[in-house]
Amino acid sequence: MRQKRVIKESEIGVIPKEWEVIELKNMAKLNKQKYTPIQSKSINYIGVELHNTIENFYKQKAIEKITPLTKKWAKNMGVEPEHISFRYSKNRWGSCSGANRISFNYHLIKLSSSLIEYVVIHELAHITYQNHSKDFWKLVYKHLSDYKVREDKIRIFEKLI
Repeated sequence: MRQKRVIKESEIGVIPKEWEVIELKNMAKLNKQKYTPIQSKSINYIGVELHNTIENFYKQKAIEKITPLTKKWAKNMGVEPEHISFRYSKNRWGSCSGANRISFNYHLIKLSSSLIEYVVIHELAHITYQNHSKDFWKLVYKHLSDYKVREDKIRIFEKLI
């Protein structure tokens, strides 16, 4: 029997691919759906309903965790986002519009709490500075002195979006 190993969130921060398959099977059971990968051109395709269930699960978990974190940091930073939303993006963890509307990629939930916190602070800093000027980075540093370490870590995971 294979021994289970507990991995701390700080060790990697991203859910390994093999866990996703296990989670897909478990979620299918939870939602009384059948896990049916279909073989086509050597690629496994999972049913659309199951895929949507998983995407909705990640989105809901992101909303539950990131919205309160964003409100907490907004208060600490003395800024107020006009709106907080969640969507999927192929190339961004988050964005802040000129109207101070913040949008997060809900796949952020797969990252460690420290990396999520970095993205939240980064996007909130854009309410004050809508660029990446020296003043912007000073503001990020003021609230997160190790932001460069976190930024380096998150770059590793950007290819996984």
